[in-house]
Amino acid sequence: MGLKSLIKIIFCVEAHIVEKSTKQTTIIILKWVHIAISNTKRNFLGVYHKINGEYLQKYLDEFVYKLNKRYF
Repeated sequence: MGLKSLIKIIFCVEAHIVEKSTKQTTIIILKWVHIAISNTKRNFLGVYHKINGEYLQKYLDEFVYKLNKRYF
């Protein structure tokens, strides 16, 4: 039983690329990927209570814009 306000993101993703990482890339690079994903999820849950799949890309664009401009 799922909430009607939540969408299944699988239907909004065009391609999913799987890449095997080494121990070194996991420690250095993927650490920041996981931080960015968790910050995005926390932002969506805290600010937006109902995310419509039609506007998901706009929400992601806004988050990326804020992430890139955080030191300016």
